Amino acid sequence: MIEKRYAALLKDPGKAGVYRLAAHALEDMIAAARECRFAIFRPVLTGVNDKEKFFAALARSLSFPDWFGHNWDALEDCLTDLSWRPAEGYLVVLADADEFLRTRRRDFEMACRILDAASNYWRSDGVPFWTLIEIRAERIPGLRDLP
Repeated sequence: MIEKRYAALLKDPGKAGVYRLAAHALEDMIAAARECRFAIFRPVLTGVNDKEKFFAALARSLSFPDWFGHNWDALEDCLTDLSWRPAEGYLVVLADADEFLRTRRRDFEMACRILDAASNYWRSDGVPFWTLIEIRAERIPGLRDLP
């Protein structure tokens, strides 16, 4: 039943964005995304303590093209293209993001802004683009809890 509720939520591009993910919801969200025929990406950020490692983790998980320039502008370009991975929608789950937040808070916040901008971009085409962040840290200003 929860999975069906999440599927309805995921299909709504107007609600898509960057959210903090409660650990208990992860498997249901992934199952719902599969049901919705979304592309699912799960970059693991364990040991990521600088933006270069962050870019590398995303590039690997999302299979970015060779032209990815490992900078913020190139990240936004790749997130708003995804022509190499067409889908009904997109779900990016950033796993174990605590160290990145703790050691590079400004870079973490920049990443959240770019991921949110990607949601806005895809929303204009009616395509849901969700980012869920697995994090144990305190509440982060601007990072919403999953509805």
